[in-house]
Amino acid sequence: MEYDFGAMYPPAPNQSADFPPAPNQSADFLKVFDEELQRIKAWRKNRGIPENDGDPRLDLIGLAFSGGGIRSATFNLGVLQALAKLEILRYVDYLSTVSGGGYIGGWLTGMIHRLGAGGMKEVEDGLDPGEVNKDNLPQKAIAHLRAFSNYLTPKVSALSADTWSLFSIWSRNTLLNLVTLVAGIAALILFGRLVGLTSMVTKWPAALGWSWAAFAVAAVTLALTLRVWLPRKYCKDSGVQRLVVLPAFAGALLMTFAVYACPITDWVLPGIVLSVLFFVLQLLAGFWGWFLHHHQNKGALVLDGLLQLSVAAVSGFVASWLFYAVSFGVQHFNGLAFAPWLVLTVGPPAMLAAVSLGVIVNVGLMGRDIPDDTREWLGRLGAWAMIYGAGWLLFFSVAFLGPLGLKAGWSAFANWAKATVTLAWVGTTMGSLLAAKGAKTGSDQGGGTMNLVALAGPWVFLLGFVSLIGLGVHELTLGPPMPPPATGPTSASAPAAPALASATAKVTQSGSTITVTFDSQGGPKKEEVSLWCRYWDEMQVQIPYIWPWKNPGGISWYKGLLDVMLLAVAIALLMAWRVDINEFSLHHFYKNRLVRCYLGASRERKDRHANPFTNFDLDDDFPLNHLDDPNFSGPFPIINATLNLSSGRNLAWQERKGASFIFTPVYSGYDTGRDDSGTSNSRRMRVGGDADGGPPPAGYYPTQLVAKTEYKAEPDEPETPADAGAAARFTNDGIMMGTTVAISGAAANPNQGYHTSTAVAFLMSVFDVRLGWWLGNPAGPDRTASSNGPTFGLGYTLAELFGTTSADSAFVNLSDGGHFDNMGLYELVRRKCRYIILCDAEQDGDLHFGGLSTAIRMCRTDFGAKIDINVSQLARKPDNKPESFSGCHYAIGDITYANKTTGRLVYLKSSLTGDEPADVLGYHNQVAQFPHESTADQWFDESQFESYRALGYHIADKALGDGRAPLSAAKTKQDFFGALKGCVDPPKPAPDQAEQQ
Repeated sequence: MEYDFGAMYPPAPNQSADFPPAPNQSADFLKVFDEELQRIKAWRKNRGIPENDGDPRLDLIGLAFSGGGIRSATFNLGVLQALAKLEILRYVDYLSTVSGGGYIGGWLTGMIHRLGAGGMKEVEDGLDPGEVNKDNLPQKAIAHLRAFSNYLTPKVSALSADTWSLFSIWSRNTLLNLVTLVAGIAALILFGRLVGLTSMVTKWPAALGWSWAAFAVAAVTLALTLRVWLPRKYCKDSGVQRLVVLPAFAGALLMTFAVYACPITDWVLPGIVLSVLFFVLQLLAGFWGWFLHHHQNKGALVLDGLLQLSVAAVSGFVASWLFYAVSFGVQHFNGLAFAPWLVLTVGPPAMLAAVSLGVIVNVGLMGRDIPDDTREWLGRLGAWAMIYGAGWLLFFSVAFLGPLGLKAGWSAFANWAKATVTLAWVGTTMGSLLAAKGAKTGSDQGGGTMNLVALAGPWVFLLGFVSLIGLGVHELTLGPPMPPPATGPTSASAPAAPALASATAKVTQSGSTITVTFDSQGGPKKEEVSLWCRYWDEMQVQIPYIWPWKNPGGISWYKGLLDVMLLAVAIALLMAWRVDINEFSLHHFYKNRLVRCYLGASRERKDRHANPFTNFDLDDDFPLNHLDDPNFSGPFPIINATLNLSSGRNLAWQERKGASFIFTPVYSGYDTGRDDSGTSNSRRMRVGGDADGGPPPAGYYPTQLVAKTEYKAEPDEPETPADAGAAARFTNDGIMMGTTVAISGAAANPNQGYHTSTAVAFLMSVFDVRLGWWLGNPAGPDRTASSNGPTFGLGYTLAELFGTTSADSAFVNLSDGGHFDNMGLYELVRRKCRYIILCDAEQDGDLHFGGLSTAIRMCRTDFGAKIDINVSQLARKPDNKPESFSGCHYAIGDITYANKTTGRLVYLKSSLTGDEPADVLGYHNQVAQFPHESTADQWFDESQFESYRALGYHIADKALGDGRAPLSAAKTKQDFFGALKGCVDPPKPAPDQAEQQ
């Protein structure tokens, strides 16, 4: 295994001709893996490593850095230093990083890239701790990391511009996003009021014929989609909702208008109409054919006809009776001030439930004469009807009753109670944000009070938030105050009566309680109306001011309710168009500071020309596809992110709610499971392609075309020959390295893989706690796959808001790789690496190994790869040692792949055993949580930085060195890795010794 850096030289001009060209079209995983192996061979040659070691798999060595923010980055910096000293780093073929591991992975690959030919030699030599006093780039880069260990706000001070920049950027983006969100919700509430005033309060006599027409459309489309007689894309969830559920709901809404204006008195005619519709449904859906299939006697045809007619008649008349019952209930409240709004809120779901019950009766009476899959289909249709009905009921209840509740509570509570309730609402909201699982990438959510806050807090906020918007709309659109009605004659000449000479009467009229105080002459003195009555009266006062062209005048600032609603819609649409969903999140704040710290450290100081005001240099970052270079000598980088699938089609992924998404210099994307790679053969992910037998989608897209910008040479700078070669090769600049690292570390995001919660997603979206990214779907059309993000982001904002992201849209939502696999192990096992060094620095103070166990389980489930590893010594607390100490720092495991090939896993765990350097143990004595301090702590100081770095170096040196010869001195890799032995459990005492103990 000779390794001769001295023989390295810049590649000859024709060397790039042998290097594979950058791809320009989508590919499946088999093609992706083949392209990676070609580059690994070429880059091995640049490092002086044999291109082919005689094994068809190339004896691939993978290095994985786990998530964990700056804690993981600093720990793995020490690991890199140990690997460099032990001459192992040069043999690493794959570098798979997640979240914080990506910080230091980007730092390493950026430095190798910028050093050009021979970059690995300079980096490996310079990383050796013995070189600390040398003037080389790696040591200066480590010093830069130490100086910027507080990378988010480098200058620590309450009055520092760095600190206040965080608040300034967050408040700006939150304000802009809130304008969009508030305008959209206000428009919906105004639409509800407009519908209520124009159809319910004024009793619009909607013809029943429109309702029957809508129900007829729903019946026909139900049958057509059930039989899949329409194109398959219209028979999926979204198509069935548009073609069946929405027409049925429209019919229910129109029926509500009709019965409120003119109650149903005759249930026979509606029963006949509905019976006809059910009969048409049964014929088109093929129910008659199934009966004949089961009954083949001579009279089957006659019996079938009688059955179909009877079932249709019973179903139709049951639904008709239910309509009549709902109509009777509506009339019970007719005349009350709040009746229009109550009926508008409850009526459509009730009418839809009546139709649904008719369908249930139909299915029940058909019995075994319809197949089980049809009953399943109709059951799912009923689920969507329930969702639409419940959503309507919930929204309008909050929109109409929420403002009344706030007004009543505010008037009833004392000042101290108002302050207490307000502070409790704000505190619960803030507590929910802090307790969100995404803040602890890869760690378990704490129980007890914080868990309760995380579950209940978002719903409390959601209720208050919509109610406040409803109250604002109510107060904003109030017409001029109506003069109080005169209750009796007045006499100007009547003498004044003493205050005590009065009488009180209570008059009940239309359900309103009015208290009137009369003076001794019988004239009205004071009138008091209850808040309940006044609120509903205020809702109806707006009737004359609905339409701008019918406004009688006198309104202060608007002409009608319609134009206020249209104004809200216009604001929402304009803001959704101009306020980019990616640009106005916290992503860029996070990314810019990561780039300045980690990618900026990989440049020589003389080459860095930062802006004197912000201290940012755009040239610190570079396109990821520029690593796809014949001169590159580092390991092949895999930057892991999570493709969020909160509403994905694959039922087996309901717990995960995400899939692995990777960024590499060559391809970026995810596996659709439709190739012959065997990577997802047992599960067939199908997260982004045609699940109905269409052409298999290609889930990986060329990185040079992802978020593409055309390459343009600087006009005022002379082009050197090297630059000319780069310009010729990199005709496109794809997604930036800093962006991919920031996406991989986007722990705080509304949609966050297996942590996703709808309520928490809503809360985090409202407060713009969004570090993720919307990227063109690699399995979608080329024009969107190459796009930076959606031009009009309202639909994607709603998907993020309600936690309904999927891979079926033109753009996909990406977040922290730890929301799927926090170890970085998954993609290395997919590639069947023979040797894997896994460095685990996630927050795991209880040593539960949650990230490792999750990765092992998914690798077995998806790839059929069995990983046997004993971590008992890492979790064991040795005798005479503190409770937080382990028995060992590392473990060695065996991998058996589905094709029966084998591999070795070297697992390094951030842990303490008592053999660490004195300063590291001293820091632990000061900070008991070390080395598992919270991932939320991204503000390291020098002692914290140095303790984690030294611990990483110590553990890697202990596990892979410990007196052994370096890997370069071993005859084969198998000799080196085969000689590694993990810690073993202490021998159990003999039975007699155990009894004595």
